[in-house]
Amino acid sequence: MTPKPDSCAEHVLYELCVRHGYCLPPGREDKILAEPPESPDAFLDAVLAGELDRDEMNPNYDVDKRMRKVLLAFITDWLFDEGRGRGTQSGLPRFPEPSEST
Repeated sequence: MTPKPDSCAEHVLYELCVRHGYCLPPGREDKILAEPPESPDAFLDAVLAGELDRDEMNPNYDVDKRMRKVLLAFITDWLFDEGRGRGTQSGLPRFPEPSEST
């Protein structure tokens, strides 16, 4: 049973980890959710950099072009779908609401 996400971004991060093996260390997921990347490429690069526990973004991480295309299509469908993709259909907000405890 998969946990129910509170946002499309949380669903994407969960699926990138569980289905594709791109898992973020503690704290990195929160950073991406708090400061959402503005494009599918930037989102994927943030996940890849976070997985390596680095801050710098580099589009040449160890992901072949075919896999990158698959991952970008998934991210686009859920987060950058322009009202037509699975993210919109899910009824979830794109990103979680900012926490009040800061």
